[in-house]
Amino acid sequence: MIVKQDARVASSNRLLADVVWMTDEPLAAGRSYDIKIAGKKTQGQLDAVRHQYDINSLKSFEAESLPLNGIGLCEWSLTEAVAIDSYDSVQDTGGFIVIDRLTNVTVGAGLVREALAEQQRSPQERMGAFEKELKALIMKHFPEWDAKI
Repeated sequence: MIVKQDARVASSNRLLADVVWMTDEPLAAGRSYDIKIAGKKTQGQLDAVRHQYDINSLKSFEAESLPLNGIGLCEWSLTEAVAIDSYDSVQDTGGFIVIDRLTNVTVGAGLVREALAEQQRSPQERMGAFEKELKALIMKHFPEWDAKI
């Protein structure tokens, strides 16, 4: 990213965003996705759905996941810090897409509300998330192996 010398650039590995979900499999916490924001591709996962919006009344209600065409306020963690702004301030660094890592299909889109405080993950936490994702992949494509998560 190119900016003026004295420009202030916010970066974080956590963000709060309004997300629209565009695939049959619900968006749920813990699964890893590719995230493309401001031309940079990184990995991330949903930490929590704070609430989902009722598109008819525009009211929010509690939810743990987002179904197909669901819109909700979500907390995300990324594997690395990226430049983040609210979508209202800077659209290029405030909008992102969510890509399924197995199929490379765009499954969601988000508008950043704010960058959240950075979170440091230990190597053991990163490896644990990788192992869980690998086991899920094995269970999906090799059910005869009878792998357990």
